[in-house]
This record gives sequence, C-alpha cells and structure tokens, in this order.
Amino acid sequence: MRVVIAVDSFKGSLGSREAGEAVAAGVRAAAPGAEVAVLPVADGGEGTTACLADAWGASPRESVATDALGRPCRAGWALSPDGSTAVVELAAASGLPGVADVAPRPREATTLGTGVLLRAALD
Repeated sequence: MRVVIAVDSFKGSLGSREAGEAVAAGVRAAAPGAEVAVLPVADGGEGTTACLADAWGASPRESVATDALGRPCRAGWALSPDGSTAVVELAAASGLPGVADVAPRPREATTLGTGVLLRAALD
C-alpha cells in the first residue's frame, strides 16, 4: 500500500512537515508495510515559504523588517539554490501571528514589512 500525506500547517502549533510526519507515524503504526511519503503543502499563507524551501532545497534567510503594526521583527524568506528565485510570504512580516499579542487594530495595520522583505530578496 502507498500512502501520500499532504497536510497544511496547524497554525501556531505544527508546520506542514511536522504535521505530516505525525500523521505518517500513525499510518506506519496501523499499516507497518505501507510505503509512506510526506509532501508538505501550504495554501499561500503562513508556512508557504517553509514548504517551497523544503521542496526546492532553498536556503532559508531572515531579515529585520516590521510587523503589521510597524514594530521591528525578524521575518524569514527563502532563496532558491541558484539564487534566481526568492519566496516571500506576506504572513512572515505582516501576518496576524506577529500581532497576536495586542487587540486587533486593522486601521493601523501595514504591509510595509513585506516590502522590506521583498527589497532584501531583490538585493
């Protein structure tokens, strides 16, 4: 039997690969002879950079940016092995996880930090 496990991340707890490996452990326990493949996936939000970096063998990078409320933060992105393609996800700098410590303030929110990451990637 062949089983492909492709699950998205569990926001705030497990990344896609970690969640997939947990499911794979259950499949292997239930069907010891199964051939199991874990394929990390993402829906374009949080975890997308990690999934693409994993699939491409891309180098994870980190830059100083700003969160959605303009506070300094460190945010990750990835660069393909040949240096020709970068992956930057909006959630890394401008997403809700970065501002979960305060009450929602959508009128003050900005995506400037994502622009900072794009500039770092271009550099």
